[in-house]
Amino acid sequence: MTERSRNQTIDIVRIVASFFVILCHIHLPGWAKDCSMGLARFAVPFFLLVTGWYLFDGDDSRAYAKARRTLVSILKLTVLSVLLVAAVNTLVCLIRGRQMFSWATGFFRRSGNWHLFLLYNRTHWLSSVMWYLFGLLYALVIYLVLVRLRVLKYAFWLIPPLLILNIVRGEVLGKAWYYQGNWLFTSLPFLLLGSQFRSSGWCAKIANRTAWWLIAAGIAATCVEAYFFGEQIIHVGTLPLVLGVFCLAVNGGERRWPAWLSYFGRRCTKYVFLLHCSLRDLVYALAGTPSGALLWLMPAFFFLLSGAIGWGISIIQDKRIKA
Repeated sequence: MTERSRNQTIDIVRIVASFFVILCHIHLPGWAKDCSMGLARFAVPFFLLVTGWYLFDGDDSRAYAKARRTLVSILKLTVLSVLLVAAVNTLVCLIRGRQMFSWATGFFRRSGNWHLFLLYNRTHWLSSVMWYLFGLLYALVIYLVLVRLRVLKYAFWLIPPLLILNIVRGEVLGKAWYYQGNWLFTSLPFLLLGSQFRSSGWCAKIANRTAWWLIAAGIAATCVEAYFFGEQIIHVGTLPLVLGVFCLAVNGGERRWPAWLSYFGRRCTKYVFLLHCSLRDLVYALAGTPSGALLWLMPAFFFLLSGAIGWGISIIQDKRIKA
């Protein structure tokens, strides 16, 4: 895909979504915390929709090849991320005077942790954002099987019940976060939904005004749900919110943006996603946990810090490829 033919608006919205991911883990103080965290829940579904959108291809052989390349890429990223997070966690333990590998001992001492990791991608013992990579790996393997068996279009019928179960398990049954945020109830349905949207051309049928109304309705519903039900991985309001944002991104494909901004969205946001929690833990271990007015600045600070590191890594990778 050439730079000119690429949908740069999706890259720009990726930047916005990556900042909202940070708000899920580096909280604003006081009244702003619950509202911002609730609204930020659209970000992970957005990234999954984008992945599913780019995976879809009307030709099964090309679709299978795309999914396989994506699976290999995510697998490499997962291995590197686990090593990086493990190194940072160990360093944080040393700085705080704890046993070097105390961050991992709970996982091996509690028999239920293997079950929660394998079935629900629970990764709090490693990093709270790492479940996304493992959940995506599971979903991509299933996607590959569906494409190979030529039954992907039938799998689209799984989307509504999986999303309904996600919300019911969180808001009605009050299950822990990992019963919602995992490969089955979040990664797979939104990945399939992104492909279904590209297959059906649904986004092109949604006018920008309608997309903005979806966003407004999603914001209102999410704030009400956050007030009555508390924090969830997915709210009912998350669905119209992320659908409205996604349609604006897809339908803005003709718009041109500054090349550096599109580059940042395309290449660097994954590092913002993966690095911000580890950088937070490391900075807080070295400098202490901030308080007061500084808390309002922390999301932006770690966005810029992780983004700058991601930019540097991306530039180095690009130079190596050219060499």
